[in-house]
Amino acid sequence: MTAAAKFNFKGIIATAFTPFRHDSVRSLNLEVIPQYAKYFQIKEFGAVLINGTYGEGMAMSTEERIQVAEAWSEAVKATKQHLMIQVGGTNLQDVKKLASHAQSIRANSILCLPELYYKPRTVEELIDYLKEVGEAAPEIPLFYYHSPDATGVNRELAFLEIEASILYVNMAEFFKKVDNKIPSLGGVKFAVADLDACYKALRAAANRFKIILANNYILPASISIGIDTFMPTSMNVAPDLVKKIVGLAETGFYSDAQVYQTQLAHAIDQIADINNGVAMAPMKYVTSLTAPINVGPTRKPLRTFDTPEDEAQIVLLSKHLMVS
Repeated sequence: MTAAAKFNFKGIIATAFTPFRHDSVRSLNLEVIPQYAKYFQIKEFGAVLINGTYGEGMAMSTEERIQVAEAWSEAVKATKQHLMIQVGGTNLQDVKKLASHAQSIRANSILCLPELYYKPRTVEELIDYLKEVGEAAPEIPLFYYHSPDATGVNRELAFLEIEASILYVNMAEFFKKVDNKIPSLGGVKFAVADLDACYKALRAAANRFKIILANNYILPASISIGIDTFMPTSMNVAPDLVKKIVGLAETGFYSDAQVYQTQLAHAIDQIADINNGVAMAPMKYVTSLTAPINVGPTRKPLRTFDTPEDEAQIVLLSKHLMVS
């Protein structure tokens, strides 16, 4: 059985924020994680990603990431959710430690960002890097986290004049060359709003590997080309709206789905606009206001939204996240 076959989940994967306390060091608030898992279960999200971008994994120490992983591992025993743990974005030795730990606590899959400073320069370098990560957790599927806007590891835009430090690796080329070099490779989390690149990667994956779309703007269109697994960060603040979009598109009602997709995109853009175009920090605050759990503040350098003025503005905007 291939790693992709072992990853048999289809649908929406919840992207969990890491709960922090409102103290000077933003210490972990692990006590709310069981309630957080239950909330996702009530909203019918059968899988959860932790320690990812919205989970501020790269803002935590390795020990903190282990503590969060262990808390979620215990929580999903009750909710029976698929647990994916993001292990990358740090030095390779710690990445391997986190991958091995994820396997030891029976995580269902792992996700890996590349090294964020010494970036892979070619498909071959990326394959070599992921091969080592996979060897640290050979029994569970490994997914590569393709987020070039954040990592600079991409080649779709290689024709542009860019600084030499911004490096590019094309996912279609990656799938064509990886073959069986990474036995545990399950696929790629595709965090790019480029439907053409996504389709080319999907064709190259040739049903051997899974592509998980991580985007808030092209859900109906991605379904039309064959994507069946999604990781939109907006599911934290608009769970019912996201489910409505996916449900309509999957049953062929693309025009209706696009109406709700436009509503979601507009709402996310408005939320991002209050934070210089970055939606994550205000979305964490929206989650604490609208969900039955308080996920707390963000860590620096991210801005924390917690003033009465912030609340008034965000409450007004969050009305656009409801299914009408």
